[in-house]
Parts: sequence; structure tokens; C-alpha cells
Amino acid sequence: MAGNLILPRCQIYWGTENLSLYSKGAFENNPQPLAFDATVQLQDSNSNPTGSFSWNPTGPAWEVYEKFVSSKAKIKEQIVIRFFYASGKSIPFVFVWSGQEFSYGNDMSVKIKLKTELDGFTNANIRSIAQAYDKDAKFLTAIEKTKKQYGVDDYKKLIRLSKQAEKDLTAATLKTYYAKDVTFGDAVSNLAEQNGNTIFANNIGQANNTILTPFSWEAKQKESVVVEAKTDLQLPDPTVRYGFLLGPGIIDRIDRTMEWVQPQATPQAASATQAKPVPKAPGKPGSTQQNPPASPQEKTEKTAKPTTAPIGATTAKSNPGVQNADNEDGPTKQTLLQKEKGSTLSAQMFMAPVLVGIKPGDIVYVPSLQADNEKLFIEDWIVTSVSYTQSDGNISLSVSASRPYGLGNLINEKAGDYWRKKAASLKTLEDWGAYAWPASLQGLPAI
Repeated sequence: MAGNLILPRCQIYWGTENLSLYSKGAFENNPQPLAFDATVQLQDSNSNPTGSFSWNPTGPAWEVYEKFVSSKAKIKEQIVIRFFYASGKSIPFVFVWSGQEFSYGNDMSVKIKLKTELDGFTNANIRSIAQAYDKDAKFLTAIEKTKKQYGVDDYKKLIRLSKQAEKDLTAATLKTYYAKDVTFGDAVSNLAEQNGNTIFANNIGQANNTILTPFSWEAKQKESVVVEAKTDLQLPDPTVRYGFLLGPGIIDRIDRTMEWVQPQATPQAASATQAKPVPKAPGKPGSTQQNPPASPQEKTEKTAKPTTAPIGATTAKSNPGVQNADNEDGPTKQTLLQKEKGSTLSAQMFMAPVLVGIKPGDIVYVPSLQADNEKLFIEDWIVTSVSYTQSDGNISLSVSASRPYGLGNLINEKAGDYWRKKAASLKTLEDWGAYAWPASLQGLPAI
């Protein structure tokens, strides 16, 4: 009986040159990999994608690298790192050469540093912009005008929006928008954050900034906002949230941190803005304490009672450059975003076929895996960062995620219902194996 070995793969192309199996010049009769140990990092906000890979440090391979970087045309070509399974899912990342790191001595190594085109679009030029409208303008209109003011309007898909983000940015309006000495990335982020959204900078397929709304805000949509990626998905859509179950055969290590933090924090250090209390002398033996200790959560609930000052945000995020006209949902969405950072999760995993394409903004579901599946408990976590790392024949994933503090409820019950039922259907290790390693990759019958 013939066996089939299913292995994750990584291909690195510099323009049209396959660096994973180079077969030109000195390597024509003996093709060899010039590039290896590739790493790609993605963050959900405030950071552009980064990447790197190692170069074969032998003499003939070094000659190829010298030829590449000395060519003005070659050094400008795109470098694509693609993680995939044969006949399975795939995720390509598009970079450009940005630098190098050499190590000399007994341990010779060459590391190539990569950046995305976003670093040229979003961070390069500082401008001061002014937008004033006779009639209230849509936030989406202001974003499009900002693209023109920064000279990037030719790039149609530089700004992408999820369905809910497009709906919200079309409904919300403003009167004026002024910004002094800011980059394009900051200018667009200011507008998006005014409406309670986040910007996910990515280079999946091509460089773009994707605007997403809070996951908990999307619960009001009629259909589920979390989809299950097809096994043959070749290019994940950054505007779509994909769902993944984490369980046996998938997790190498997972850490969940749940620690209550104060809902609001002063921008300055508390020690610099508040006088330190003077400790009182200990009470006499047998004396009772006047103010028994209480948990911070209890104090929070107690101080939430109605007073002459209304609780909660009354305007969108502080930004003197934006004069809102109708942005009623902005403060609510900003509060939801803040709450979604209450707890953190980190997971180390082998890139099983089901996990290919996972990215910030996606949702990972962690079920309780108890014997009685009718009482199965499940948590949904919002992915905040992902790192793909290729080393020899292994490709590993490092995933960070967050969710509101506390247990008991799904962030998005409508979206989580499907995944709760799916987790309940995986009753054995064989079931989990079939989920993580779809038989369709090799045309084998289902387990």
C-alpha cells in the first residue's frame, strides 16, 4: 500500500526567479535552494508587515545575490513568500528588498530584510491637509479625498473595507478634517478611528490597508461574519473573518491570560499625577476595619451608579482636527474595541493544513473538550498578530489573540453558534485529525 506524505511548503520568488529551487548559472545541473528560514509577521494595527529570510552563504549563491542587488531593475522587483500545501490552501505575502544582515566567522550567514510597499505609501511623506465641506460629508468620502491629497488615489485597492466598515463609514458624516504634519497612514487612521474602526495593514496578495469594525459590533449583522475557509483557498480575503477551531492535533502550546485591568487609564503615569497616600498606623488588636476590601470589579460596578455626570463616552475619540456631524456609533464602537483587549491568548502551533491563511482579524475558537458535548463550552478569540516561520521542513505559527475580560459568553453568539456545533461534532482524536488534515488534499476517503 502506497503512503502519501503531506508536508507544508514555502516558496520564495524574487520576481520570476524561484529562490526555493534555483536552477540557473552554476546551479543549472544541480538546482539548490538559495533562500530558506523565511519569517513573516502581521499585526492587527499600528504596524506594517515585516519579513525576512536567510540566503545560502556559499560562494556561487553569493554571486547570484550580488548580481540581484547590483541590478537597479532587479532590486525593485517584488519578493513573494508563499506558504501552502499542494492542492490545499495558500497564503502569499508580497514584499520588496529593504536591507541585509551579514555574519562573518565560523558561522557565516546572510539574512535578507523585507518591507512592503505600504512603508512607502503610508509612512514616507509628511503633509498638512485641510478638508471643509459645505454639506456634511461621509467619512468614506473624506478617506477618498485624503488619498488624492497624498497622491495615492491611483492605487484603487490600497484601502479596503469590510462590509460593516463600509456601511458605517458611509453612514457617519463630518464637517471638517484638518491634519498638520502627518503621514498618509496616520491621516487615514485618524478618520477610521473616529468611527471606532481599526486598520489592518497587510500584504496578502498585494499591499493594502483593510478597515475592520469591532467583532462584537458585527453581531448585529443578519448573517454570520465568520466563515470557514475552503480547503483550496488560494488567497485569503483581508476583509473577511475566517474561523478556526483549536484542539488536539493542532495546538502545540496555548497560554490564556485573564487579568482584570482598569477600564480607563490616565495618559500620564499615575505616580506623576497623583499624590502617594501616607500609610496609617495599624489598628489595635481586635479592632474592626471600617472599609472592608473589595475587588476592583465590584468597585467599578459601584461607581457606575447614575449621577449628574453621564457615564460613557459622549463624543468620538479626541481629535481636534475632526469636526463630526453625525457619528453616533463612533463612541460605542471605540468602547467595544477597548473591551475586546481585556484578555490575551498566545498559541504555538504547527501549520496544519486547516490553519493556512490565518491572519489578524480572524477568530479562533477554543472548546472545552469535555466528555458531554451537549454541555460544551467554547470561547471565541480575536486574532491580533500572526507569525509564519519556516525552518527546514517545518512551518510553525505563533498566534496572539484577545477577547473581553471574563467567562461565560461568546463575543458574537450568532457567529459562534456554528463553531460550537462543529466542535461538538468532533468527538474523537480521529475526528480532530480529519479536521486538521483534510483528506481532500490527497484525494483520500474521509476518516
